[in-house]
Amino acid sequence: MAAEEIDIIQHLLEVESEASQMVSEAQTKADKIIADAKSQAEAEFKIQYSKVCEEIEKSELNRKNQILENRKKSISEYIERLDASEKDFAGFNKYLDSVFYS
Repeated sequence: MAAEEIDIIQHLLEVESEASQMVSEAQTKADKIIADAKSQAEAEFKIQYSKVCEEIEKSELNRKNQILENRKKSISEYIERLDASEKDFAGFNKYLDSVFYS
């Protein structure tokens, strides 16, 4: 009966070894699947992130150009108003004389 028990124990050890090997292979396969999924997700994220950054940069550049254009227009209009305004040189000179020579 001892030989039979040894055979049973030996068989159980073989089954346990096979199960351990199967679990190890499954873990390796799962790790590969997870790594592949992570790589794919990161690649997709980078693509989407680049698109969003590009859109934001384009929008900001357009806004900057619009602000520069508005500034140029405002300065130009201001200069035109100054050039069109009536100048009182005699009154200005009289004021300067009163400030500096009084």
